Amino acid sequence: MSRSLKAHILLVLVTFAWGATFVVIKDALANVSPLVFNALRMASGAVALGVIFWGELRAYILQGLKPANPSADGARLKSCPDTTFTRGDAARLKSCPDTTFTRGDAARLKSCPDTGPESSIDTKYLLLGGALLGAFLWAGYSCQTVGLQYTTPSKSAFITGMFVVLVPVIVAVSGRKLPSGWTVIGVVAAFVGLYLLTIGPNVADPASPKRGEMWGTIGINFGDLITLGSAICFALHIYVLGRLTQRYPFKVLSVLQVVVSAVLMGATIPLERPRLVLTPQAVFAILFTGLVCTAAAFSIQAWAQQFTPPTHTALIFVLEPVFAALTSYVLLGEHLGARGTVGAILILGGILVSELKGTAVEPAGGTGAEFSIN
Repeated sequence: MSRSLKAHILLVLVTFAWGATFVVIKDALANVSPLVFNALRMASGAVALGVIFWGELRAYILQGLKPANPSADGARLKSCPDTTFTRGDAARLKSCPDTTFTRGDAARLKSCPDTGPESSIDTKYLLLGGALLGAFLWAGYSCQTVGLQYTTPSKSAFITGMFVVLVPVIVAVSGRKLPSGWTVIGVVAAFVGLYLLTIGPNVADPASPKRGEMWGTIGINFGDLITLGSAICFALHIYVLGRLTQRYPFKVLSVLQVVVSAVLMGATIPLERPRLVLTPQAVFAILFTGLVCTAAAFSIQAWAQQFTPPTHTALIFVLEPVFAALTSYVLLGEHLGARGTVGAILILGGILVSELKGTAVEPAGGTGAEFSIN
């Protein structure tokens, strides 16, 4: 089996696991409150990721090494005599897969030492970037998990998927330019689908009649509304991630963001009425989402995307809400209905158009160019 085929299969399996989490979390919320669940999930994921990516963390955080900069290093090489190759030089260069430096070129870097202030500034920015990513993850997962208490897994998955069409909008606004025509079509289709899926008759979720009825008077379910907030947070997360992965490695950022998210989840637990009953379903959900869907999935993604074209990765990740709908139908018997199904199809179509025809949003660092939320 070729590495490309293996990478595609692994990404499909990861996407299926992400899609299944909506049903798993919905079931677990009967025994665990949202913020407690997310704190335990992120804590387990952070520990596992820290073990898996310890080498990168040690190089960038504990040793305070500055990330590689192809242009700057290239200029420095012109005036650097050949010296002995060091592991530290290699660590700096590995952070940028697009470099064309050879082993001999890396060896010459030793004679051009980095200044202390520059190294500390880069490390500080890395930590600040990881903290910002973690804050967006915390806000996004909090909204998504709280929303799952009042809506269905399928609706939650399709609404969360709206973050894909929101990213190009954020890019256009930040760059003060109009998005492409295809991007506009994708955004419009997704929002029409969102309207059909969430607004109108029978929006109340039977699992939460009080909340549903209250917000149903204005035509939208409370869970759907707060889940839309998670899509906005995740879109901001992807935008910032795309900027940071141009300078810092995806693996290190993955660990930092999950650690920060876990800390924030734990710190905000007093905002809810904490509840934790360690039933087999709850324990499985915490371990499955923390170890499989966070630690293992991020590790697989970091490897697999080296051997899959961005368009293939985008198509695979679009399957996440589809897998969520399928697992919800099989395990919970959920039906979206005719109106909801049309809305889901429009959201899915909008995502595809935005991903495949819209303006590409891809970090220069390669790995991490595509990223799914779950």
